[in-house]
Amino acid sequence: MPGNSAKPRGHRFGRASKRHRARQEAIKVLYELDLNPGPSVEEVVNRPRNSDQNIAIDVTTDALALAQGVMDNRDELDRHIVKFANRQRLDLMAVVDRNILRLAVYEFLYQPDIPLAVTINEAVLLASSFGDSETSAFVNGLLSRLAVEMEVETRKTPRSEA
Repeated sequence: MPGNSAKPRGHRFGRASKRHRARQEAIKVLYELDLNPGPSVEEVVNRPRNSDQNIAIDVTTDALALAQGVMDNRDELDRHIVKFANRQRLDLMAVVDRNILRLAVYEFLYQPDIPLAVTINEAVLLASSFGDSETSAFVNGLLSRLAVEMEVETRKTPRSEA
């Protein structure tokens, strides 16, 4: 996969850096599972890699949770992606592109504590690290359209009071 040795960009300290590294590791895992669906998410996360043998335990734990969440909800995530992919079939997208999109849509739907704009920015950073020259624009455009629809749907649905 191109860019495996990419260093996190745009983050220097604290939680954001850890979260960014977890996203990077999750993308590597999702990419591998897309090409070789046999092993479990946990097996792939815990498999030693050439690029970075010293991944922090909390990053590995977060990457496992992200990758597992994407895999558990992949059909739903794919439906959202296809809806905004301008008639492009998911199986014809670059493997890295569809997995960056899956991860971002997972965050949109299942991690409401992360603002949509942050998720889009992170996905664009991942796309520039792992994708080709067109990936960043493609990811940004698709996620921006999806975010607009999600914000509209959120406004239509009254929030329940807990």
